[in-house]
Amino acid sequence: MSALDCVAHECTSDLHVPSCAGAVGRRVAGRPRAVPSASMTVDAPQPLNPAQIEASEILDGGLLVLAGAGTGKTRVIEERTARLLERGVPPEQVLLMTFTRKAAAEMLERAAQRHPLARRVDGGTFHHVAYRIVARHFRALGLARPPTVIDTDDAANAVAAVIERLGLRRDRRQRLPRKGALQAAFSRATNLRVPLAEVVARDLPDFAEQVDVLQRVRRAWAAYKLERGYVDYDDVLVLAAKLLEMPDVRDRVGAGWRYLLVDEYQDVNAWQADIALRLAASHGNLMVVGDPKQSIYAFRGARVDKIVGFADEVPGARVVHLTDNYRSTQAILDVANAVMGLMESRMERPLRAAVKPVGRRPVLRVMEDERAVADLIADALQERLGDPGALGGHAVLVRNAYQSVPLQGELLRRKIPFAVFGGLRFTEAAHVKDVLAALRILHNGFDELAWLRLLQLLEGVGETTAARLFADFADADALAATGDAGPLERAPRRLDQAGGRARTALAGLLAALGRAAAAPTVAEAYDHAVAWYLPVLARRHPNEPYRQQELAFFRIVVERYGDLASLLADLALDPETTRQAVSAGAPEPTEGLRPLTISTIHSAKGLEWDHVLLVGVDDRTLPSPWAVRRAAQDGDEGELEEEKRLLYVAVTRARERLEVVHALFGRQGLQRLSRFLEDPGVQAAFEVTTAPRATFADERGPRLDRGGLLAALAGDDEP
Repeated sequence: MSALDCVAHECTSDLHVPSCAGAVGRRVAGRPRAVPSASMTVDAPQPLNPAQIEASEILDGGLLVLAGAGTGKTRVIEERTARLLERGVPPEQVLLMTFTRKAAAEMLERAAQRHPLARRVDGGTFHHVAYRIVARHFRALGLARPPTVIDTDDAANAVAAVIERLGLRRDRRQRLPRKGALQAAFSRATNLRVPLAEVVARDLPDFAEQVDVLQRVRRAWAAYKLERGYVDYDDVLVLAAKLLEMPDVRDRVGAGWRYLLVDEYQDVNAWQADIALRLAASHGNLMVVGDPKQSIYAFRGARVDKIVGFADEVPGARVVHLTDNYRSTQAILDVANAVMGLMESRMERPLRAAVKPVGRRPVLRVMEDERAVADLIADALQERLGDPGALGGHAVLVRNAYQSVPLQGELLRRKIPFAVFGGLRFTEAAHVKDVLAALRILHNGFDELAWLRLLQLLEGVGETTAARLFADFADADALAATGDAGPLERAPRRLDQAGGRARTALAGLLAALGRAAAAPTVAEAYDHAVAWYLPVLARRHPNEPYRQQELAFFRIVVERYGDLASLLADLALDPETTRQAVSAGAPEPTEGLRPLTISTIHSAKGLEWDHVLLVGVDDRTLPSPWAVRRAAQDGDEGELEEEKRLLYVAVTRARERLEVVHALFGRQGLQRLSRFLEDPGVQAAFEVTTAPRATFADERGPRLDRGGLLAALAGDDEP
């Protein structure tokens, strides 16, 4: 089975951490689980409206569906899939590309209710589809075997290895960024498809004069990865797009998938757009669905111009607008439409409530400070603790994760359960990566980064010794002379290369790897790796038993796989496959009580709640200072436009109630309300309330004489 044979951006699968559902005061990496609130009922689906019917009946050629928030775009994808199958199109010739494995699986499962063959439709993330292309055509890339996917941490370690080999760290005249910062700059340049110099000027300005050296590192880094059969998250897209430039590859792959459906097209980067367009080049049957107003991932390379300019890139493409909203009340949509009116783009149309009444008018509250905001929200939530379903129907959204800290403190004090989304991915945790390194060696004995990671876990082995040991294990001439297949076979006979404590530790590691390699299943191989690792874990992380529990949980994920290639590729390519909940110290919720959600706006995209509270809406946060500076200095309004779209995404998460809460005073003193919310058209959609103390003191009483005040400050009135 290939790495992509499972039904497949960054981005959740159907594998969930069981404890996440009831997390209290926990940080859960990534996006909240889309669990319906207790106020939701599972009804028969609404009949398709005329625009949805039109979009689902256009089966051939190019089609752009501009779907506003909550307008039922997934219904269109599901219906169109069923209609293709009813026409007689083989399910294997239909490809659905999304940004999350979970989204693809759910849409195809619902489509199967219309046509059972939908379960056989090919579905996956862009990265999984791209990897399938790369793995199938690896020889055209000059590779000896399908490549191993490495994550961001390993990609940064590869940068460090290249810098060391180039001797740049030893050259005191060369001051270089840290490996993580450098890898991030390389990744950004790749995703944005811009010169490295442009990224360095923005993100690493102190190193702008060394851009030639940094480009040299980047080139050597790319060669290092290719020579060792590594690809990182970005490489997968680049290599797939390059392969599809080859007519024979493009024609073979395109003939297999004759109908393409792409969800969330507003979030594609240039490489992903190229992949979609090239896959459809031979037949032209490409449907893309998205909403330019929800394009909020430019920092990841998303190009809103790709959806805006789709009709230009696909001649003859038809455009269908979805504007009937099935999520929110009209009062909430009035706010969304007002924010939409601030945007430069005019290709979208206003939203209207299809089934819900006008509803309660959204409220814009101005409070004195962040403590008052925390008290306001905690007071309201405490009243709802008696209703098991009510709390889970609430979400607090923030622009930046740190903005929720005062609220978290107050919720913890009052023992109100909550879950915070954002932070470390489960598979980025050090102890999980350590065990995965052992599995990577079983999959590819020449995986240098995995060897170096494991060897440095041994007592008495540092970075230099680990590098020397691997070089000996992987010596090509020695392997040829002995007939060993690779380092894993040669290493046991080279124990003398390690001295003292390191020799005993190395022997234990190699014995464990041998047992794991002989295991009949992936899960049993994992068990052997964990058994070896537990003493290491106890030594490196004493008094942290939850790490053992996490490794035990992870076995549930591992045992679903029949081969290592699939497991390792899925974990690397779908970074939200598994998540970790880390306790923040609050008690567990009572049975049946789901916690409040606290989430960044970016993590909340695609989700919805009955009651949404948006906080931290000062003008130094929304819009970001960087976006304001770019607009003022360079005349570049692109990032400022994305800030407006971020506000649009936030307000359209609400189904029944929307409250926006602004603290007049914050960490940096007086905070002006976001310029977007000061707009008269936007404010007109709100009921605006101001707390009694949330005003300037000098507006309520007598003022000092300005001349006397200046004299006092300057010392002129001193005797």
